[in-house]
Amino acid sequence: MSKHLRKHKLKLGIFLSYRSPEEGGGFTITNDILNSVLKSNQNHADLKFIILNDKNEILKKQINNLGYDCYTLRESFILLKIKSFFFSFFPNLLKIYNFFGLNQYLNVQKKNNIDLAWFISAEYYYPLFSKYISTVWDLQHITHSSFPETGGFFRKIYREKVISSFLINSFKIISGSNVLIKIMKNYYNINSKKIIYNHHPTPKIFIKKKKSKSKINNLNNFFIYPANFWRHKNHLNLFEGFRNFNIQNKNKFKLVLVGDIKDKKYFKEIKKNFYKNFSKNFKILNFVKIDHLIRLYDNCLALIYSSYAGPENLPPLEAMARRKPIICSNYDGAKEQLQNIPIYFDPSSPKSIEDALNQFKKKKFKVKYLIKPTEKYIQNIFDKLKVN
Repeated sequence: MSKHLRKHKLKLGIFLSYRSPEEGGGFTITNDILNSVLKSNQNHADLKFIILNDKNEILKKQINNLGYDCYTLRESFILLKIKSFFFSFFPNLLKIYNFFGLNQYLNVQKKNNIDLAWFISAEYYYPLFSKYISTVWDLQHITHSSFPETGGFFRKIYREKVISSFLINSFKIISGSNVLIKIMKNYYNINSKKIIYNHHPTPKIFIKKKKSKSKINNLNNFFIYPANFWRHKNHLNLFEGFRNFNIQNKNKFKLVLVGDIKDKKYFKEIKKNFYKNFSKNFKILNFVKIDHLIRLYDNCLALIYSSYAGPENLPPLEAMARRKPIICSNYDGAKEQLQNIPIYFDPSSPKSIEDALNQFKKKKFKVKYLIKPTEKYIQNIFDKLKVN
């Protein structure tokens, strides 16, 4: 902690932008962390909230109702990304921009004497604040650049330049994965002293919600895969592996897909190759609200999670919170997050997926689980920052 921050009680700014529930895990974990911070029993005077593009003042009302100050800002995300990219190449222009008081984020920080701004969600913009803490959930433009949604030409250039500037200029960086920490050290030359090692927490709603006793109409003997429809979520290999498994078992099982359609071309490919001819194997529900998702967990046989990407993912934590078995791809970081609890498979091999499902069917085992409370996640950060 710098000498300046030791002179007085740390005043922490919490920064986030509005996220839609359709975003899936990004919305769930951001909302959970926000709620935990709001209820963390910290001194209200030492926590300030800076909210960007708050749709219908949803976040502002949530924050004000618990007695905290909230500063709402508006800016087109397209313009913000253009500025982030532009200032990453020409940092001296950012200094001029700041000097003339054009940076509304920095103005809020200075006016309210905020020592640090904490990006509680994984949002990357060229330094908006003079001192800030970043959160890194993934670096898929490096780890999974072959997918259009993570490594398309312009997207990759943008992410590479902006994320590099963002992380290098961070005061602290929060990450719960040694895979990412190694990449940040080697790729961006990030000093170990900057890192706050902090595992992805389990969203509280999945822990506290009472188990649903009611069955879901026309759904039984089913596995669930909650993931938005992106190519890196690997539905095609999953569909093939599951179809072959189900044929062996006289089609008595079903795979339920939950998620928003993000890549329409990819979704059409799924329907053309599998869903049209094998609909008895699969049920696609698209996006569902959290309460319904929890009911699906409570009624399913197990979670099957086939994504290529990690290194930390929410659905396995959600499934464990609902005391459900996990069949999971062996993406980099999976065993660090989930240990040896799931049955693992190679996501690139439909045969490996088929074998994992057969292993689950034959194996009688007691469900193991890990619960990672959000309160501990928050307290670990406050302890590192010496927030009292």
